[in-house]
Amino acid sequence: MATPSVLYQTTQLTALLADGQPKLRFPLPPECTIQFSALAFEQDYSQRLDSFPPAPKNTPSTVSPFALSNANAILTGFSQPQNIGALAGKFAATFAVVPATWSDVKQLPFTFPGFPGMIGQTGSRDIFTDRVDTRIQYDYFVIDPGHIISAVADGTPATATTLEDSGGTAVNCVYKITDIPLVTKSIFCVALSGTPDYTNRTQSLIVAGGASIGGLSWYQTWPTKGHYQSWMANATTNGWASTVWPGNVDSASAYGQLVVEDSNIQPYLGNIVCRVTMYVLAK
Repeated sequence: MATPSVLYQTTQLTALLADGQPKLRFPLPPECTIQFSALAFEQDYSQRLDSFPPAPKNTPSTVSPFALSNANAILTGFSQPQNIGALAGKFAATFAVVPATWSDVKQLPFTFPGFPGMIGQTGSRDIFTDRVDTRIQYDYFVIDPGHIISAVADGTPATATTLEDSGGTAVNCVYKITDIPLVTKSIFCVALSGTPDYTNRTQSLIVAGGASIGGLSWYQTWPTKGHYQSWMANATTNGWASTVWPGNVDSASAYGQLVVEDSNIQPYLGNIVCRVTMYVLAK
């Protein structure tokens, strides 16, 4: 008869027991200039399964029960625990540094406004669509309703109390995902007597005071043709350093960038989410 084997344990594993060294990960794409600074890593652990999970999401990696070395990396999730007997389990904890804002550029089609006028008239043009450089900006937020890294209030975005992103700036936090401020699409509209009517959209821009062209009356638009043309000049001179038109003002100013479409929210890691916004240069 075979002698039965007996399992012994040297600890009750009520506290986390790290297994090996952290394994580095780089979630951002290779073309991202901050890929290496906005790193993530996994750490394997053992613990009693009735004590799992050992900490909530957003817990900094330097805080108990983890006591790791990166003060700006926060807990983003756990792998599914595996039972190893004696009420204990093994799992991996994932931590990530919140990325700083970064941008890349892709070529995409965009429709630019026309300037109505008589055929051959200087300064007039049809509405047209070109494939142009589009700047795609990535901004990151941490959803923190448990106030793990912030004191953010419901409905009021704020920054983390001490946590910094990969660029050394305080991390943006929100209480819930719908608190993330969205950037709205640049809309051209009719502006009778200079008052914009955002429900009456147009892609044909007219000078201040309106115009009569070919026997037809055209109302002033928002922006006016003259102001938009000044933005075109700014875009040519300053490129992506020109200011983004916010949509609620009509002036010559230093504007030169337009918002292609309303920004959208994409998941990143754990409670870290990304707001993606696309811009083009006025043309």
